[in-house]
Amino acid sequence: MASIREGSVILFENAEGQLAFQLHDDRPEVMYPNHWGVFGGWQEADESPEQAIVREIKEDLDLDLDLARLRYLRGYRDGDVISHVFYYRVADEFRKAVLSEGQRLEFMRFSDLETRKVVPRHRSIVAWY
Repeated sequence: MASIREGSVILFENAEGQLAFQLHDDRPEVMYPNHWGVFGGWQEADESPEQAIVREIKEDLDLDLDLARLRYLRGYRDGDVISHVFYYRVADEFRKAVLSEGQRLEFMRFSDLETRKVVPRHRSIVAWY
């Protein structure tokens, strides 16, 4: 039996109803290189899903999330991966975001993803949302 891997992802939604996506780096060691995905990452052994997403966003965007605005939506299972899905309505936080991982950041509607390469699990999560 395969071991389960757990991670956390976050749906950052702006006032226009668009979600934040990150274009992954185009390097062979990157999972789904040159694909769009929502922000998140793998949970470390000693972390809760919430601690993992807070750490990942600090690492990827240099942002401190307001925990009062962070909402847990559900656990999404895809084979041997469980993605803990969080929601966060953004105001002006992204004006001071510094992208340290990935090629770029863009807010998009689900329909914008039709012509783009998207991490399959992330496409499914956004379609569910």
